[in-house]
Order: sequence, then structure tokens, then C-alpha cells
Amino acid sequence: MISFFVIVNVIVLIVIGKKDFQGNTQITFGEMLAIWKSHIGWLIIALLLPIVAILAEGLKYYLMIWFSTRRRRLFVSVKTAAIGKYFDNVTPLGSGGQAFQIYYLYKKDIPSGVAGSLPIAAFSMMQLAFFLISIVVFITNGSVINSGAFRIAAYIGSVFTIFVPLVFIAFMIIPKTSERLILFVLNILHKLKLVRNVQKRLKKIRKFEVDFKNSILFLGASGKLVIVTFILSLIYQLALCSIPYFVVIASGGTASWFDVFSLTIFTYAAIAFIPTPGNAGAAEFSFALIFTMLQGGVIYWAMMFWRISSYYFVILIGLIFLLIQHTEINRDDTEEIISS
Repeated sequence: MISFFVIVNVIVLIVIGKKDFQGNTQITFGEMLAIWKSHIGWLIIALLLPIVAILAEGLKYYLMIWFSTRRRRLFVSVKTAAIGKYFDNVTPLGSGGQAFQIYYLYKKDIPSGVAGSLPIAAFSMMQLAFFLISIVVFITNGSVINSGAFRIAAYIGSVFTIFVPLVFIAFMIIPKTSERLILFVLNILHKLKLVRNVQKRLKKIRKFEVDFKNSILFLGASGKLVIVTFILSLIYQLALCSIPYFVVIASGGTASWFDVFSLTIFTYAAIAFIPTPGNAGAAEFSFALIFTMLQGGVIYWAMMFWRISSYYFVILIGLIFLLIQHTEINRDDTEEIISS
């Protein structure tokens, strides 16, 4: 199954990449390379920031796994973060990572309730961090965007980012309604011959819901854990949303960090509900607002470097970990079959 998704996602990336790397360069890559060499320090920071973001997310998983199981699983935590970001970047609306993270954690002997709740808790904390950063930016630097329509799209998008966490909270608050909805979906799947025994599947889902709810409440009971994981989520967002600033500086531009950061927050919020992998198309169009402070053909190369550092580089890291995970799971399954 994972091999199939890897193949499909590689095809998706090729299509996105073909679209991304079309444009009017105006200056040669050699000329742009000379500019980057003269600002090599800023260039390196732009490349390191995605790694900082993934490590912050990995540390968040490490703390939650340790708190829930009293087991120190640092490498598993980092791999969970990297795999999640890979699938977030190759699935529509950036929400495909949680299912694969749950599967991976379960395969690494993390109890089912914990494995099911940690990715949701981590994702919810991440979205909350972005939402609160957005509110601060909207209030303190809203004038950085001149377009009223773009500003409204950002407001709507920022609310959209916390939609999924609110849905899970609603399911915990109104369990009877959620069970009716789940039963409705199972009956549809049964009619489509995708689910054989509705009651048996519903029983498993009920157990998962109980484990999930207990795990979430257990994590939430630690104020220190909530605060630390929220701070790590803030670090992730700050690192990722600071990449455009360092790309601008590395490309010979001059700008205020907070202005570029604010433009980035507005842009990410405005394209949050665009249903394409990696927000392809909308991302390039919207981020042109940030790079207009650069001159001529430099804009094209800056856009490409930003796209590589904040998108393709993250995907490459996730893909490497995904292939490692696939090898590990196949080995574990083989050993289990032999031992049985």
C-alpha cells in the first residue's frame, strides 16, 4: 500500500514541479548563483529552517510519546514528523499526514489509542499556533496587504485552519451525534461492498474513540506538556514562515523581517482552502506578492528557491524517512511471519 502511495505521489510531484519550474528567467542561473554566493550565509539559513521545523515537530512527538508511554523514542518521533509533513505536502488541503502517522506509530508498538490521538493532537496544536500567529499579524500589521479581497481570503483561511481540530473537539463533546454520523458512513460503505460487518466495525471504532478520548484527556491534563508542545508548534510555524525573508535577503533584496513574515502569514492563510497538493498554482501566484520587492528576473529564481526550500526539500526529507519506514515494516512483518 505504501509503495503505491509513493509512486502516485512521485507522479503528482512531477506534475507540480513541471508547473513550478516554468517561467521567464530573464537572467541566467549562473548570474543568480553569483548573487546567492555573495549572500551564502542567508542562503544556508533558508535551507536549515525546514530542518529546524521538522526537528521541532519531532521533539513534540517525542515528548508526547514519552508522557503517554514512558518510552524514549526519539528517532521514531522524528520519522513520524517527517512522514507526516511528506503526506501533508502531497495531499489536498495539507491534511493527509495524520492517517499515515497513526499507521506508523501503531506499527512501532505504540498503543492504538495513543497512536490514534498523538497525530491529531499534534496537528491541532500546529493549527492553533498558526491561527494565533495569524491573529497577531492581522491586528498588528494588517496594512502590509493592500488588497481587501486578499485580506478577506486570509481571514477566512485562518478560520479554516482550525476547522479540523474543532471537528474532533465536537466529536468528543457530542459522542452520540458522532456515532450516528459514523454509523451513517459505515452503512454507505456496506452498500458499496467496502465494509462487510457494520456492527463489528462499529465496535472497533467505539473502542478506538474511547482510547482516543482518554489519551487526549490524559495529554491535556499536563499543563506543562500543553505549553511546551504549543511552543514547539510556534517554533515550527516561525521557522517555516521565515523562509521567504531569508530567500529575499539571499537574493539581494532588502526588507523588514516582520513585513515579509506578515506577508507570508497572509499568503498561507489565503491559500489554506485551495484543494491542490502543496497549494500548487495558488502558492506561486500568491507568493509573488512577497517577491515583488526583488528586481527583474531575480523574482523567478527567488520563487524557485523558496519553493525548493519550503516544499520540495521537506518532501525529500519525508520521502527518505518513508522509504526507511517501509523497509522496516516489511522486515518486521517478515520476522513476525517466520516466528509464527
